[in-house]
Amino acid sequence: MDEHKHDEGEVSEKNTEIHKSSTKIEIDKFKLWRIISVILGILLVLSLVTSGFGLGIDVFSKSEETQNQDTTPSGNLEDNEITGDATAEAVPINIEGISTEQGNPFLEIPDAEICKTSDGKPIVRLFSTTWCMHCNWVKTPFHEAIQPYIDNGDIKVYHWQLDENDNELTDDIEDEIPDTELAIYKEFNPQGTIPTFVFGCKYFRVGSGHEYDGENGDPELEKEEYELLIEHILSETQA
Repeated sequence: MDEHKHDEGEVSEKNTEIHKSSTKIEIDKFKLWRIISVILGILLVLSLVTSGFGLGIDVFSKSEETQNQDTTPSGNLEDNEITGDATAEAVPINIEGISTEQGNPFLEIPDAEICKTSDGKPIVRLFSTTWCMHCNWVKTPFHEAIQPYIDNGDIKVYHWQLDENDNELTDDIEDEIPDTELAIYKEFNPQGTIPTFVFGCKYFRVGSGHEYDGENGDPELEKEEYELLIEHILSETQA
């Protein structure tokens, strides 16, 4: 009888040890999965950050084969070639009706000539991305301002979405931004931030002018300044 009880005691102790070992393994597995989850979360955040803030760099990373291709956009920029950092000589814009007192005014390159297409149309550019809230805010007033001038054949406009390599103002879906266009973007905004406006290769602004937080602002005043600037570059080219 005593021997039977002793055997039962040994079995019970072994079962207890096995249970403890099993519990420890489960706890260790849980800790391991928590560590893995934290690491994956950190990697995801880093991926999102680098994909957003690294755009200004990544957008210029092209293969040597692509850089050697003839990707000149419609129009002739040869007579208005920009060399060096355009922002180095920039001064606040001096055009009546366009504010120089808000936080982000237009700037101008005093001695620059208005760049035009081969048929004499001034070229206006907006560089943005689809995920940028400031870009999305300026999109409506910008498009409303330029459309009548496009319809009249007065200007040539590019609205490049840098994350999609597409010009929003064409029916076609482009899959590549010409090197000459990216060079102008980098010329007027070496930091590679968005949105970036370039009017006639002479007037430019990085960021919105009358928008505060991606939602609130004065789109009518924003639109009015685009219109005044377009009228001004048209008068310069016709003088």
